[in-house]
This record gives sequence, C-alpha cells and structure tokens, in this order.
Amino acid sequence: MESRRDVEHRFDVPPGVMLPDLAQAEGIAAVSTPRESHHHATYYDTDDLRLASHHITLRRRAGGEGPGWHLKVQLDNIRRTELWLPLDTGTTDIPEPLTRQVRAVALGHDLMPVAVVRTTRTERRLLNENGDPVALLTDDNVHGERVGVVSARKAWRELEIELMDDDTALLDSISARLESAGLRLSLSTSKLDRVLSDQLPRPATPRAPGGRRSAGQVVLAHLREQVDDLLFHDLAARRELPDAVRRMRVATRRLRSAFANFRPLLDRRRAGELRGELSWLAAVLGGIRDVEMLVGRLRSLAEAQPDGLIVGPVRQRIDVTLGEAHARAHDDLRSALDGERYPRLVDALETLLAEPPLTARAHRAATRVLPDLLASACRGVTATATAADNAVDREKHDHLLSEVRAAAERAWHAAESVTPVTGLTATRIGRRMRAVQEALEEHRDSVVARTMLWELGRNARQAGDDGFTFGLLHGLERGRAESAERAYRRVIHSAVRRGWHREWPGGLSSPTEERRLALAVGVSRPGFAPSKPGSRSPDPIRDG
Repeated sequence: MESRRDVEHRFDVPPGVMLPDLAQAEGIAAVSTPRESHHHATYYDTDDLRLASHHITLRRRAGGEGPGWHLKVQLDNIRRTELWLPLDTGTTDIPEPLTRQVRAVALGHDLMPVAVVRTTRTERRLLNENGDPVALLTDDNVHGERVGVVSARKAWRELEIELMDDDTALLDSISARLESAGLRLSLSTSKLDRVLSDQLPRPATPRAPGGRRSAGQVVLAHLREQVDDLLFHDLAARRELPDAVRRMRVATRRLRSAFANFRPLLDRRRAGELRGELSWLAAVLGGIRDVEMLVGRLRSLAEAQPDGLIVGPVRQRIDVTLGEAHARAHDDLRSALDGERYPRLVDALETLLAEPPLTARAHRAATRVLPDLLASACRGVTATATAADNAVDREKHDHLLSEVRAAAERAWHAAESVTPVTGLTATRIGRRMRAVQEALEEHRDSVVARTMLWELGRNARQAGDDGFTFGLLHGLERGRAESAERAYRRVIHSAVRRGWHREWPGGLSSPTEERRLALAVGVSRPGFAPSKPGSRSPDPIRDG
C-alpha cells in the first residue's frame, strides 16, 4: 500500500475561457507537450454518504496513469493525503486494508458504489529553468452521475495544479495567473463532491425562541466540530503520520471537557457514559504521547550532559527502552482502533448528535446560559488550586496539581466553545486558563520523566551498570518540576485573583466569593512548604 501527500489547487473553467501561457508564470520556464488519457472511476460510500460528509473519497479507477484503488482525505484547502493499492483483475471487492482504514467513519455500514465519473484528461508538466518538473497541470472534461439516479448526471470542466513538492509560493503564483485569465477556485474538494452537490447530510441544530442561538445549538456545533476532528485524524493516526495522534488526542480531550462542562444541557447518564469512554480513548492516545514526549525529553537531557557525567550505556538504554515502549503503545492504539469499543464510541457520539438528548435549559438563549457554565468551570479551578495549596503532603500536593491541570483544561476548553457567545471576554479567560494548563503540563511531564528515570536507573543497577547518570538526570528533572511550579504560581495568580471573575459582567460580586478567590493559590502562600521542618520528599533513585 503506497502513500503520498498532494498539494494542489482546483479551478472551475467557465465556458469560452482560454488558458493562459503558464510558461510566463514566476518559477516556470516551460510547459511540456500535452498528453491525453481517459479515466473511469467508481466511488464507494455508505448509503448515507458518511465518507463524503467527512471529506473522504474511496474510488476504483481504471485507465490512464495510476489505475487502482485510491483512498483520499482532504487535509485543508490545498493538501490531501492518499493511499493507493493496485487493481486485482479477479475482483471488484474493496481491499480489506482500505475498509479497515475507514471502519470508524463507516460505522459498520456497507460500502457500495454511489457515483461514476468519466474523465478525459489533458496533462502537462510545468518545468523550471533546469528542465525539472515542479508542478502538474491536468485539464479535465468530466461527466459524473449518481449510481441509480439518471437525473443527477452532470458535466463540467476543471483544472488542477498539483505541486511536486510543498512550494506553496509557486502554487500561489500559478493560481494568480489562472485567476487573472478568468478561472475560479473551485468550491468542491473533489469530483465526487461536485457530483453529490447538495445531497450531503447537513445536521440541524436547535434555535432559541425568536431565532436566537440556543445554548444547545452552540454546544452541539462545538461537539460536531470535535467529532469531525476525531474522525479526520483517525485515518492519519492509523498510518502513523506526524502529529496525527496528538491532534486526535486533542479532539478526544475537548469532547471529554465538553461533556463535563455542559452536563446541565444534556442527559446526564448518556453524557457521563460518553465521557467515560472518551477517557479510555484519551488514555490510549496518551500512552503514545507520553512515550514520544519522553523520547525527546530524555534524549536531549542526556545529550546536554558532559561526557564525564555519562556513566555506562545511558543513551543506548534510553533509546532501547523507549523504542520498545513506543512500539507497544502503537500496538495498543491499533488494537483499540480496530476493536469493537472504539466504533461503538463513535456510533454513540454520532447518535447523540443526530438525536441530541437536550434538557429544557439547552433551549434557552446561549447568552443567558453559557456564561454561567463557564463561570462554574472557572470556580472548579479555584477550588482545586486552593486544595492543592493547602495539601501538607508532597505526594498529595502533586496529585492535586494534576487535578488543577485537568480543571484548567476544562475551563480553557469551555471558554473556547462559548467564544461565539461571549467574544473577547471568553478569549481572555481561555488564554489565562491555558497558561495554567500548560505550566502544569510541564510539571506533569517532569513527574512522568522522573518515574521513567527511576525505572531506567533500577534496570541499570540490576544489569550491573552504574546508575549514577540516571540519578543525576532525575535531580535535573526535579529542578524542572520546581521551575514549572513557580511558573504555575505566576499564572494561577493572574487566572484566579485578577482573571476570570473580574472579567465577568455581573458575574461574581459576592463578598464571600471575593474573599475565597483572594485566598487562592499564589495569594495565600508564596510556595509549598512540607508538613515538618527539615523534611524532604522521597527520591526513588537516591533512596532505592
């Protein structure tokens, strides 16, 4: 199975428009002799067009160059990723590796032919001054139709500019010349999108009386966006593309935060069940994220030390241990995505969006409901931060800092999701809460790194090696954690003492609330103090 990434622009060619001489475009020195070919493509999807609605196309194409099975995903306005498998002349069945890729999106529905597209293509290569091809120009006359819908036949002409690399400046230069000649950037992302036109499903969302947006409408739109992101990055994560797992994890955590922040607007039982399943998925994705974080963190920390402080095969032990952990984490992810639990989760999310179990409060105006829910999320940060500050045990303190991080993340996500209603106020609150979350994310990463260093040091001693270097790195990581906690105290002061409650018009004016906020972290005490004078926190490397 071959994989590639396309960078392209697609243009509609109005009748009578002549193509300009692209040899005059900046970065282009010549245009090759045209070659003509004929293509016949059958597109597959579910009966309700689930793949197309998520900007995924699956086709079987014959004729021309590159006949075979193509699975394409639109990444953004100009980029898409593609998987290719050769045709098996003995069958028209969709290859199993491709059906597995779209399993979560299809939700177990059968994939069937939904459209047929016939194309007469004229292809030219755009060459630079060295005679090397830098872009491909395809001029297509297209006839497409829905399978079984004679009245849905369409014909049009389109042009595609596809780069040989990621030189988007060249793409912009060529596109500008085409637009000046009268061509228009296409609103369709694919030929299938053009054939299906207005047949793609568009979910409806509730409105408050009088045409105003309801709280439910805003929340459902946010949930829809995150579910789409989850499924979009699902395909990239299966192929281990860069940053795909992280972005899939972000969508998962945003969904989990939404079900926590907006519980009063949804059936509590269903929202709670979904939040639990999303926590499971986030943990699976987090396993890969933690290993990738540790690889970069521990390698850079070890490489920064003078050779005289590297005792034994430290770097090799880090690489081998984390390499094995990375392979296991990816195996766990593949098992999760190919298992039964994950598709059930996606199905439950889609069902909730199709038939939202909204409460009466969700039908009220968003401007009256969502600010209170954001304020509630922010109060959760205040409460957990105060509890962490009052903890007298280091282990309990660190655990509660993790709870503060989670609460700040929920408040940050809540602020983002209600920004369409509250504007700059929510933006400022979200920025402060994000700063708290990021400071404590660094603190958490240090805790994870110290745990791994303790294991590496123990394994080194068991193998007869000196564990000195791992103890040294453990101490450096403790310094990083202390630095992260100092950064946290600065940003929590801004978020809690001078932050959200003073931004909120008519929000928290209670003197009791003001006094409680004044006692929050960064105000009540400048730093954490152990419960007993002279006590120290346990160090597993030093004490083990």
